[in-house]
Amino acid sequence: MHRFSLWTLLSQIMSNVSQSILFPEHIAINHQEIFLYFAPNNANMKYKKTLLPIVLLSVILSIISCSKSENEAPSLLAGKVKLIRGVGDIDQSITEYQYDNKGFLSSINYTTSDGITGSFTEFKNDGDGKPVVSTIYATKKGDAKKKHATLDLMYENNRLIEDKQVLAEGGSTSIRKYIYNKQNNLESSTTTMDANTQNPYLYQSYTFTVDANGIVTGQTKKTYVTGSSSSTVSVIAEKYEFDDKINPFASKLNGFYQPHNTIKTTVTYDKIPGDLVVVFTFDYNADGLPIKQYVREDGNMKLIKLYEYY
Repeated sequence: MHRFSLWTLLSQIMSNVSQSILFPEHIAINHQEIFLYFAPNNANMKYKKTLLPIVLLSVILSIISCSKSENEAPSLLAGKVKLIRGVGDIDQSITEYQYDNKGFLSSINYTTSDGITGSFTEFKNDGDGKPVVSTIYATKKGDAKKKHATLDLMYENNRLIEDKQVLAEGGSTSIRKYIYNKQNNLESSTTTMDANTQNPYLYQSYTFTVDANGIVTGQTKKTYVTGSSSSTVSVIAEKYEFDDKINPFASKLNGFYQPHNTIKTTVTYDKIPGDLVVVFTFDYNADGLPIKQYVREDGNMKLIKLYEYY
């Protein structure tokens, strides 16, 4: 049962893309590898059209916070993510990152494994390079791109405090609010969806485990039919272990800080006995950045991702 669960989870995360997350919900298996649906994480969701895969919000924030322009000297671009390519039978998608002449992330182009469909996300940034509005389009080879949703992001003291997503069709809205503790570490978040989502799970809450260095080492997600804790539908807890190398997507802008790469994720479901454990390993370049990612399957490590940098 765990092998089936593993591939179900990985296919969500890698081909997805992923991780569920979304609303954006954060993380699942490998923080840096996860992409967003910007829709409720619910296998029984009626309206699959809301599950358009787009890039993980934390990835967006990390890239804009440290990237340089393509027109600058190559040495200044070193270590900036250019492309992530899925390989193997789980995911063959391609995600490309582009920047404007100020070095801020301007767009992300995602193509699914079929090479035909995908998504294209454009960003409007403030003077400091933080994205304040992103527009997500559905794409299909040979057709004009179609607007899928907009995402507005609000900050306070250089911390993300709220994001609001509105779908182009139907206008359904989801709002996620982020709470920080006195040490300015991410403590919790809540996501509320309006009735137009046509989904019974209208409320989600997240509680994060953060170590003394501000690194997120775990999270617990609770899903409710309403805002009342008496209506809990599911509880999913995740714990993370890391290597000692550089995570190219590390950022403190959204509070979900993980400076190193996730090499082990343990997932516990309240309604399923036992834990699901997913193990990753990486190959690194001379700068300590990951260039290949593997997942353990039946005792063997299987290549699933390739990274390219500027």
